[in-house]
Amino acid sequence: GEVAGEWMERLRERKRAENTLLDYGRKLNNQILPVLGNRSIKAIARRDCLALKQDIERRGSLDQSDRVMSLMRQIFQFAIDREYRSGENPARASEFSKSAHKTKHYPYLQFDEMPGFFAALEANEVNGDRVTVLAVKALLLTGMRVGGLMPMQWPEVDADTRVITIPKERMKNAGYIENDHLIPIAD
Repeated sequence: GEVAGEWMERLRERKRAENTLLDYGRKLNNQILPVLGNRSIKAIARRDCLALKQDIERRGSLDQSDRVMSLMRQIFQFAIDREYRSGENPARASEFSKSAHKTKHYPYLQFDEMPGFFAALEANEVNGDRVTVLAVKALLLTGMRVGGLMPMQWPEVDADTRVITIPKERMKNAGYIENDHLIPIAD
């Protein structure tokens, strides 16, 4: 538990996204620490990590079991780097430790479906709010993230230079970004 706390603090110092820290904290507090948290980092074996992963799989949460194992792998690697323990990482990945989870991808349009989509968007066939329709068009023309477009302010749009400036503080990995993000405005 202490090593996991130190690892989380290190992530905060490195300015990881708040949502990432919340997600990691939930996995730690709800799944990992109740099982392994009171044990010495040196005493936790591979079988302990696999048992925890298999318990999560038995609940039917295959993807979650892989994510928890990945989180444990990071914490143990941190402990090895800090010389709190030695030897192999007990949460190491292997062909046999990965669950049978099959990723389900989001639906998407095929290339030949795009003209119909653009026509339906232009005609507003779904009777969407005008701002929403315009936002979808802006996303398609700029390749911006929704999180960059939605809080955008008019002073960030320079019609003279035809550039949108997203302040570095609003970027997804704000702690690692040194410059504002510049997006050219298309015809």
